[in-house]
Amino acid sequence: MNKGVLYIAFNNNKVNYIAQAVWNAHRVRRHLGVGCSLVTDNVSRPTDTSMFDNVFIVESSSGGTRKYDHMNADSSAEWKNIGRCNAYDLTPYDQTLVIDTDYMVNSNQLAVLFDLDYDFLCHREVLDVTNRRNFARDTRFGDVEFPMWWATVTYFRKSDLANQIFSVWKMVQDNWYHYSRLYKFSQDLFRNDYAVSIALATVYGHQLNIPSIPWPLFTAFYDVYMNQINDDCFKLNYVRIGEKQLHQNLILDNCDLHVMNKPDLEKICVNTV
Repeated sequence: MNKGVLYIAFNNNKVNYIAQAVWNAHRVRRHLGVGCSLVTDNVSRPTDTSMFDNVFIVESSSGGTRKYDHMNADSSAEWKNIGRCNAYDLTPYDQTLVIDTDYMVNSNQLAVLFDLDYDFLCHREVLDVTNRRNFARDTRFGDVEFPMWWATVTYFRKSDLANQIFSVWKMVQDNWYHYSRLYKFSQDLFRNDYAVSIALATVYGHQLNIPSIPWPLFTAFYDVYMNQINDDCFKLNYVRIGEKQLHQNLILDNCDLHVMNKPDLEKICVNTV
């Protein structure tokens, strides 16, 4: 079966998601040895998208307004995150990884997923790479504290089960107000994490043993800043909060990372693409 990575990237006035996708596509080919395709609403030149097997132009939709810098009150922008549920229909691959553009591929770890005997996987556990937060509030959502899976990295292969999950995912997206009332969360911002969690629970009959990616999602919070040392080595700068604030550095080498500070990641992507 052919394998590949699908990036879904819609720019707004704060973040160039397409540049992030281009930067990571080169890394995917180097580390995972598979092709990449891009789903976007516009490819503005001089962005070079020649590294993608396919570029699919679709219409984008806003899932609300979000902040891109938790310290900056003026950092809000439109979040065009509607449509990930269409990945099953759009992918040209038999086995697909849908990866957020803010997930740095620094190793070949994700290649393991292509060899596992599962039709659909995403992360259930998340780990703060700086060991300052436990992300406890991100393991459940809504007033009912429903278990949450992360849509940051999603693996699936063409199958009836995966098709069902994506179909329910789309149903949740199309009926967002209803599900926000049912699970008691704010409807103001569409969250694919919530939608895929509801879809998984629905398809699996609300069982507790839903398969997930067998390692945590390594994540750097919004207040972590990065400098690139070499291709796969990065210095992470952050503040250790305690009796006094201590500035800390962490060297991350050959380790994949979900970077929540998207504007900071973009600086690296734009300078190296």
